[in-house]
Amino acid sequence: LNFRTKLLTHNTMSRISETIRDDHRQLDQIFQAVRSARTNQERLQWSKAFAFELARHCISEEQVVLPILEDTLKDGKDRREQMRSDHKSIREKLHKLMLIPFADVNFNQELQALWVDLSAHIEDSETDDLVTLEGSLSTAESKSLSHSFCQAKMLAAVGEHPQHDGIVHPADLLREFLSISGDSAAALDSTLGEDSAGTLTKRPRKTQ
Repeated sequence: LNFRTKLLTHNTMSRISETIRDDHRQLDQIFQAVRSARTNQERLQWSKAFAFELARHCISEEQVVLPILEDTLKDGKDRREQMRSDHKSIREKLHKLMLIPFADVNFNQELQALWVDLSAHIEDSETDDLVTLEGSLSTAESKSLSHSFCQAKMLAAVGEHPQHDGIVHPADLLREFLSISGDSAAALDSTLGEDSAGTLTKRPRKTQ
């Protein structure tokens, strides 16, 4: 199965809360891989994967989860604004992190600062927002929302070139997600080991 089929096949059996929890566990696994990397090359590989998957996750939440929170729950507007605030803080910290060379002594400190914000967002999402949202959805509605979330992630990965199965432009996605341009874009490319055109890069294998 290619990665699109895997996403959608898994999704046919999953509620939205399960799908997002799975995404959170994947982010945690990749974060731990960055922390335990023994070489700069390993850190480069896993940092790319972490930034890319985090961007896809946030983009998909904003496109799929935020609107349904606002439309479905009485306090949905407040929950949407809180999640937007979480994403803003995560973006800012990821932006700062991705402009630091992986061998820099400050990299681990900034990585941990990002994880503090992200882990708080994950806990709030799993113990409050998703629980409350699931209480207002039927099984069919939840699975449909999960399907939409997976589709949003897939589209973030392949962009307008779905023929490139499993191959993406991490630098391009991150530039857009982090609103990076000019000198900062050049610094990001340098950090990621990309050329200015966003060299095609295969995604690292996920840990099991």
